[in-house]
Amino acid sequence: MVEKNNVLYFAAPFFSAYRNHDYWVYRAVALNALHNFLPRPLLVPSGPGWAEFTLHTQPFSDGQGIRKIVHIVTYHPRRTLQPIQHVDQSWTTSGLSMKVLCEEKTLDRVYLAPNRQALDFVREGDYVRIDLPPVGSHTVVVLE
Repeated sequence: MVEKNNVLYFAAPFFSAYRNHDYWVYRAVALNALHNFLPRPLLVPSGPGWAEFTLHTQPFSDGQGIRKIVHIVTYHPRRTLQPIQHVDQSWTTSGLSMKVLCEEKTLDRVYLAPNRQALDFVREGDYVRIDLPPVGSHTVVVLE
């Protein structure tokens, strides 16, 4: 692995090896490289590895601002004899949290969509930390 300026280069087929073998050391190497390469990530999730967090930005309020939308998918695939894992059961997941980079100094509200249930948040420097209530298989958090 080589890092210079804005380039991070893996000389071997590193990610396909991780996909094919799911070796924990490959994941650790990739995460360490990305943490050094991207010191201020846009999103820092906290939870089990099977919880997926995805950040989107979207203009709102007649072009007066940008809102951030985080989709959280928590599903529990189970091993089957089929070549593709599938999800046919889901349980509530507790203990999830995240930090979202919000360099803008004003943040009016954070809520769950679509019901607009308000969520508490704490400003930590340029980040906003949100501790989530127990969530289902798909949850949307909006930061405005």
